[in-house]
Amino acid sequence: MTNIFGDKGGIIVAVLLALVLYLLFKQKEATIWFAATVVLSLALNTVIKVIIGRERPDIHRLAAFANEAGKSFPSGHSIFATIIFGSIFFICLGKLKNRSSKILLGILCIILIALVMFSRIFVGVHYPSDTIGGFLEGISILLLTYPTYIKYQEKSKKTN
Repeated sequence: MTNIFGDKGGIIVAVLLALVLYLLFKQKEATIWFAATVVLSLALNTVIKVIIGRERPDIHRLAAFANEAGKSFPSGHSIFATIIFGSIFFICLGKLKNRSSKILLGILCIILIALVMFSRIFVGVHYPSDTIGGFLEGISILLLTYPTYIKYQEKSKKTN
C-alpha cells in the first residue's frame, strides 16, 4: 500500500478512477472535479516541497526504500490518498441514501488514508509530521473545491 499512491502508481490510479467515473458512471462533473483536485494537489505539493526543502529521515529505513528520492514534507502519498479516498467519499455522499452507509464509507476512507500515512512512516521515508501535513493539504484542497463541484453538479441537474 505504501507505493501505490506514489508518482507513477498514483497517476495510474487517478486516471483509472477518472475513466471509471466518466465512462462507467457518466459522472462528468465528478470527473472534472476529481481531475482538478489531482492536478492542484500535484502542483501545490511540488511548490511546498521546494519551499520547505525538508530532507527525508535517514535512519530506520527499510532496505527496499533506502533510495527513496525527493523531499520529505509534505508526504505526496498522504496527499494523494486523501484526494482519492476523500473524492470517492464526497462523490458517493450524494448518492448514498441512508446515514449508516455514509458513516461506514467515511470510516473506510479514513482507515485507508491512515494506512497509507502509517505505511510511509513505517518504511522510514517520512516523519509523522510529513504525513499529517500531506493529509491536511489534501483535505484542504477537497474542502475548498467541493462547494464548486456541488454548484456545477446542481446546475447540471437543472439543465438535464
